[in-house]
Amino acid sequence: MRRWAHQEAAARLTRAVALVAHLPAADAAAAYPLLLDQLGRVRRGLGDLPGTLQACETLATCARDHSEIGWEASAALHRATVLAWVDSKGSRAASMEGMALSERVDDPLLRANAQGHGAYWQLRLQGARIADVPMAEAIVAAARSAGDHDLLAQSVVMLALLQLALSDLQAAARTAARGIEIARDVGNAYMCLWSYHVRVGALLQLGDWGMAVAAIDEGLRAAAPIDHRHFSSLLRSEVAALHGEALDFAGAAAIAREELLQEGLTDSARQGAMFELAFALLGLGNLDEAFATFTAPQLATAAEGPAMPWSGRLRLRQGLARLWLARGNLDRARGEAEALQALAATTDEPKPRAESAWLLADIALHGGQLSDAEGHLHAARAAIQARELPLVEWRIGATAARVYERQRRRADAQAARQRSIALVNQLADSLPPAHELRHSFLTHAALPEGTKRPRGQHRHG
Repeated sequence: MRRWAHQEAAARLTRAVALVAHLPAADAAAAYPLLLDQLGRVRRGLGDLPGTLQACETLATCARDHSEIGWEASAALHRATVLAWVDSKGSRAASMEGMALSERVDDPLLRANAQGHGAYWQLRLQGARIADVPMAEAIVAAARSAGDHDLLAQSVVMLALLQLALSDLQAAARTAARGIEIARDVGNAYMCLWSYHVRVGALLQLGDWGMAVAAIDEGLRAAAPIDHRHFSSLLRSEVAALHGEALDFAGAAAIAREELLQEGLTDSARQGAMFELAFALLGLGNLDEAFATFTAPQLATAAEGPAMPWSGRLRLRQGLARLWLARGNLDRARGEAEALQALAATTDEPKPRAESAWLLADIALHGGQLSDAEGHLHAARAAIQARELPLVEWRIGATAARVYERQRRRADAQAARQRSIALVNQLADSLPPAHELRHSFLTHAALPEGTKRPRGQHRHG
């Protein structure tokens, strides 16, 4: 496993499980659950969902037969992590089962594992809470102190996910980088690839696009030998997201379409690719196709239950608000933006609060309600105060410049425009000088005047 030879590890563990039948009863009872647990982890790292679930079910049956509640709880929690990609209801039920069983065992690490599952479902179903961060940090500390490297890798991912949702992006990127190292050292492919996915998300939002490109390439190389299609798909969707943020909507759409042609995509991976396609189509002005994608059952129906995470429901509202705005239907755009604002108000996450306020400002601007637009912009800035979110700040600044121009506040408009320009140049400068997206981003018609620099010219330092 430490050498990333997971197929060979699975073959040896499968052979070991078969050999248990030849051991004395006491030795077999001790070895069997350990081997099944390890086999399930290796198969999970390979992206072998049926094989992982089979190992979990066999472990759970064995544990029940021998009244080993701790192993039964571990099997349920492990099963939950696998089902999360394909069966949200089943995954949550498995988590709840494991959490309940953990309360019947005097095992602090098992309970810590169960606590992490509780935090995950809070994040997935209702958004992040600042109060959950100390708990996640405590689980990391407990796993590290006990030397449980698998639990450490898993709990580090959970902490990074919370930091990402709460827009503590530098911390999220650092935590995910540690998660990559921890998981790679013990051969935990699943948590290693999870960590890559979180790190890329943090770097994209930070506007450190060059580092994000490097992390995506590393993650895809790590996934290639084990043919882990789920995380490979998520990382390729992150490539589409980068193209979309850099205003290369045609490139983003092409990448997303290609990804959706892949066979065997999990629900989460398919949703990710569909979102990138929908937003790319919106950017291209293909509004009918964008609407059809946003309202397809894989997104619209999934958003009505646990099949879509909280973050996806936010993205869907945002996409529909932008679509109705592009169509000139301000009432429907405002309705979607207000629904997004209401959702965002129930969590501690600053980014969706800022984005909903920015959308409402843009809608008010299109309706000529300049005073309302200014109020929404103030709320958007307040939401991300002390947070490093250059992509959001850039859009807020660009809208503010247009509002101030309409109000004939030329000095304020110029200041807002200059700040937006500085952020655009910062984003472009994070890419290597010869990167394909750098020039297209700086010369895109949607960018404000003053961002365009001669091709090949870049800043240092």
